[in-house]
Amino acid sequence: MWKRRIAELHRADLIMGRSKTTFAHGIRGLDWSDLHLILAICRSESLSGAARTLGINHSTVSRKINAIEDKTGVRFFDRLPQGYLMTKAGHAAHEHAQRIEKEVDDLSRKILAQDATLSGPIRLTCSEGLAVELAPKLVAEFCKEHPDVSVHIEPQHTTLDLSKKAAEVAVRYAKNPAESAFGRKACAFRATLYSSRAYINKTRGISMADQNWCVAADTANWLVPLIFPSTEAVAQRTVMSSGSPLGVINAVASGQGNMVMACNLVDADLRLVRISENLEHLNMDVWILTHNDLRQTARIRALMTHLYDGISARRAEFMGKVRAGGVEILLERD
Repeated sequence: MWKRRIAELHRADLIMGRSKTTFAHGIRGLDWSDLHLILAICRSESLSGAARTLGINHSTVSRKINAIEDKTGVRFFDRLPQGYLMTKAGHAAHEHAQRIEKEVDDLSRKILAQDATLSGPIRLTCSEGLAVELAPKLVAEFCKEHPDVSVHIEPQHTTLDLSKKAAEVAVRYAKNPAESAFGRKACAFRATLYSSRAYINKTRGISMADQNWCVAADTANWLVPLIFPSTEAVAQRTVMSSGSPLGVINAVASGQGNMVMACNLVDADLRLVRISENLEHLNMDVWILTHNDLRQTARIRALMTHLYDGISARRAEFMGKVRAGGVEILLERD
């Protein structure tokens, strides 16, 4: 089916005068799995990046792209020191693959949207901080109530594209979600600065810009211009950085420096204290989202409702008003 569809799209390009490459020479030898691999390499411009995207190892990607080029007689990539760069044929394949991927994704969503049963799999994406504790707790409650539904939790710091089937449901901190997304705002989200008492005592009298900082994922820009004039200045005072917020929390708790972090991830940790009020420039909301095409799918709608109820019930923690259990928060001051 997809070989026929690929050929149809290619013939349309020839009629419109859009394809002027040697791609036509080997088009009949390509199938969707081939184009999917080519697309992954095009997007990452490297075998290692494509391997991570596809969930296979580097050598497998290398072997497959070589086999594809051998069977089609077309070279899709130039192997250069800086990475795999598309040839003209590679650009043509990339264009075809993107269109076919969109058609496949659109079809998959439409089929899934017709599912009125409370059974089947759901992929949920959320931040690592939520994925470690709160999300598993809420998902366990949900699956106990709906035993025929399975939920896979995918921790991600960046927003996965719901339109590309990376996930069916997302919990995201955002001011305005994407227009293609459908969902509900569960509660407000707040962040602030934290440190350990040991580091506070060690650095009394030293300006914040001259102290050490531990930085999680993409939060360096959260300190600009609050503490630093630029992210480059943040980097100069960063003693520890990690893609894991929990790793950064532990580093700060051990006295390595200060950090900016979501209140709901830290306020329950008695090793840490606040060193600022809530940071207004970081005010966002917690959204429960899905793609607009999936909004009527029964199991997705049920999970979104359960997540909304569970998170909105903890709005005081997300807003930095109470420690877990309702203990009042006191601001640590010099």
